[in-house]
Amino acid sequence: MKDLNSFPERLKYLIEKYKTTQQKLADYCNTDKALISKYCSGTHKPTNASINKISMFFDCSQDWLKEGKGKSNDRFDYSKVAAGEFQNKVKLDKEPDGSFNLIIRLEQHDVEMMVNKIFFQKSVDNHFQQ
Repeated sequence: MKDLNSFPERLKYLIEKYKTTQQKLADYCNTDKALISKYCSGTHKPTNASINKISMFFDCSQDWLKEGKGKSNDRFDYSKVAAGEFQNKVKLDKEPDGSFNLIIRLEQHDVEMMVNKIFFQKSVDNHFQQ
């Protein structure tokens, strides 16, 4: 593993690891490639808002990205997390005739949370596949 003692080194590491580009990261952060390039070279320090967007793009810890504390988290599948969160709200009832009824008890906020997590994962995946 590379020496990741600085923010620029950690950012370059993530860009390389996920085979993305400075331009794709800039597009996601609603900024220009020149600013991302300055982050990578260490000539410009990112704001907390920028750190937040970059950590969302790479799905990594803000503390690790800013200060190298802890471990960078590998991306994970939000749809699996969502499914796990709702596992206790799904019930399979067996009827006397041998058939089954699938009962799902979700409230509106449960559905919204699951949709948001799945949408976020798909948007991150799209950035890495382009």
